Amino acid sequence: MKFTKLALYILCVPLFEEVEAFTIPQSLQNTSTSMSKSTSIPLFMGDVTADDSASSSSACPFSGASNFFKNAPTVEPYLDELPPPINTDSNAYPSRKPGKKDWLFQRFQIYTLSHPRGLIGRFIQPIVTTLDGFAGNLAINMSARRAAFGENFIVGGMVCLSGWEDVQRGFTSPQARTNKLGPLTLSEKQYPRKEDGSHTFLLDISQEEVGGDGSHRAYRDAFIKYIVEGAEEAQNDTASQKLMEQVTKDFQEMKDGEFFTSKERGLVPFLSDYLHHILFGFDPVKDRKDLDFLLNHYSQGAPPAFTSMYYINVPTKNGSAKDDTKKSVEKNSKIYEMSPKLANYPKDATEFKNLSKAELCELAVAIITIAAYVGSYYTFNVCLGNKPTPAHDGEVKEKPNMNLSYLDTIDIKDPEEVFLYILECLRLDPPVGGGHNVAQEPFTVKMLGKDRTFPAGTPILIPINLSSINENVFGDTTFEWDHKRPNLKEYSTHFQCVGKNHHGRICPGANIVVRMATEVIQRIGEARRQ
Repeated sequence: MKFTKLALYILCVPLFEEVEAFTIPQSLQNTSTSMSKSTSIPLFMGDVTADDSASSSSACPFSGASNFFKNAPTVEPYLDELPPPINTDSNAYPSRKPGKKDWLFQRFQIYTLSHPRGLIGRFIQPIVTTLDGFAGNLAINMSARRAAFGENFIVGGMVCLSGWEDVQRGFTSPQARTNKLGPLTLSEKQYPRKEDGSHTFLLDISQEEVGGDGSHRAYRDAFIKYIVEGAEEAQNDTASQKLMEQVTKDFQEMKDGEFFTSKERGLVPFLSDYLHHILFGFDPVKDRKDLDFLLNHYSQGAPPAFTSMYYINVPTKNGSAKDDTKKSVEKNSKIYEMSPKLANYPKDATEFKNLSKAELCELAVAIITIAAYVGSYYTFNVCLGNKPTPAHDGEVKEKPNMNLSYLDTIDIKDPEEVFLYILECLRLDPPVGGGHNVAQEPFTVKMLGKDRTFPAGTPILIPINLSSINENVFGDTTFEWDHKRPNLKEYSTHFQCVGKNHHGRICPGANIVVRMATEVIQRIGEARRQ
């Protein structure tokens, strides 16, 4: 990676008009970085008001915490007034000067993104986009860039707008999409597809207000109606409760680390059995053969990525690895087709743009892989103390995870306080790097001390891993653990939303995941005290 950057610096020096003597523009130190103060042309189209809010799903029987995201399984926008940030008038970024190489690498990507049809933009930038996207998925790398360049900068071939107003606008406006998962590049070859060749991958389908054909709404609605609905009720049944009891027992009995990695007991099999029970109606005992196959499918590879790397544009050491995973995906989809929850799926699915049961199941495999399984696994690793916490002071990359010690101090019987505990843990180490949008018109933002104009079609990163640690929002205690900080719920962006506000792209299983995590952590927290 360092060699690649160095080669680009040498090859592309003639492109940089500010490169003489490798100096950093003085204006960088006092730049207004918020896009809202420097945008010459509106970027996000079709903003809606609170009058467009839709009714939410039925109330969850689990008291308190999980009801916060009760509006998640909807296709309609849900918009409510948000409280203002704590430090609206402060400007914490940039806070240091960038290194020469970092500045040149930033300048290179500014040039290529503003001139995407040039030879360098067409042939070299795609390589940079793929490699730099992995760096952008790490919170420590993103916070280092923001500290050096301000709230607007380039990462992974995307314009990152990390100002709070920009993040809020990004998650509460309709989004045009491309082949991105946060800053990572998706492999379009692996997308789930319909018989006509069009893909069904929700992450790369634009909403109708910004050029889409209505497919995003239709496919999401099908997933919610036939897979998500009914899951909250299933979380109360005997089978779910037995799985909860078993994972709590495993946490108590298994050695450090083994709980998170074993495929025989512990977190990995719990997630597979639990999610497939509540979402598809599989019986943990009677459907053991199918569940064992699903467990093996989703736990391929090393944690925490598992099978999700199948959908990411990255070379594999074994050329046949993705072919083997593809066969596993196909069999997985066939198992889903026979699930109890999908028994009544209509043969004539015109209301879902003719999405067949088989096509919905292939889409479901992708969603479960990237969001439900990997996202939940990451969440428990953070909240249960198994993953080091990112450090943002520039001295070290990570620090010991102290979350279990915090867990021992909260009211474990209060689901609302446990919910806040989860949100604060994930605020400091979010499972998702960010969402994205594609600009519908040319736009101008401040970068490296100057106005920079980018054309329509430029991908824009909406960074979750920066919004949750924005010192302009959370103030002097940003990097301190405080689950009772003001507006913690209202400023949460973990589920592609701002608090409970969204424009039809909030994670449809947010309420389910929060409730699952709350109950597991309550049980484990209680067991630790006994």
